[in-house]
Amino acid sequence: MSYQDIVIQLQMQGYEVIQQIREDDSILIQLNRNNEEVGYITFSISEQSVGEKRPTKYRVGDEEELVCNINFINVNPNFQGRKLGYYFMLLAALYTKENYPNISKVKLDDCSDKSGDVVKNLY
Repeated sequence: MSYQDIVIQLQMQGYEVIQQIREDDSILIQLNRNNEEVGYITFSISEQSVGEKRPTKYRVGDEEELVCNINFINVNPNFQGRKLGYYFMLLAALYTKENYPNISKVKLDDCSDKSGDVVKNLY
């Protein structure tokens, strides 16, 4: 399965897929349907230390690896319950895999109001 395969599936369901690289180098993937914003995901690629978990001044031989950081995901309440959050996550992972083949990690920072609610939380 590729990024383009998912885009085609969504288009067949009537969604318009918009992708852009923003000024801060983050990537935005947005879905629209009938001129209404359905939702979006933003993510960025950054370096992360993979050294031992010690205070910075004591680290020895740290290496850096590229990581995909999912910054924000939003689905319009009118479109929730249709597995679109799943599609956003899949699109971000496949985009990253195809454009940055050396990345082996995708991180999701969930600081939403739902982060502690397992039942109602997308993640």
